[in-house]
Amino acid sequence: MSRVDVVLPCHNAAHVVGRQLAALGRQRTGTDWGLVVVDDGSTDDLAGVVDSHRSGLPDDVRVVTRARRGGTGAARNTGARAARGDRLLFLDADDEIADDHIDAMTAALDEAELVTAGIDYRRLNPPEVLRATPPDQLCDILTASLFKPHVLG
Repeated sequence: MSRVDVVLPCHNAAHVVGRQLAALGRQRTGTDWGLVVVDDGSTDDLAGVVDSHRSGLPDDVRVVTRARRGGTGAARNTGARAARGDRLLFLDADDEIADDHIDAMTAALDEAELVTAGIDYRRLNPPEVLRATPPDQLCDILTASLFKPHVLG
């Protein structure tokens, strides 16, 4: 049976990450999974927020601390190196996944090497942010770049 590790990069995200941690705690899944929270040089109480959500999360929750901020990509790479699973799910601290996200993504990974979830911009963003978001970003997560298609996130 395969194992999934969720990698959650965070920089000064204590004020928003609770919503994502609560969503992870609501997962209805039989999948073996763990969580790697990467503290990317934060100066807030990220560790305290993670600790306050531990009761709803799997037993394998680890906080990996980067002494110096490296940015989202570096934090994701740090989390990937710390992961124990053979599959990785990358999330953002300021989002909120659906209650069946882990199972849906795991099933999709049975069919493809790289998968991405839909984004509901409307749920967490205030109207002023939505007015500034190009309409094509609201409906098409896989976009073409100058080199190759890429996944937002």
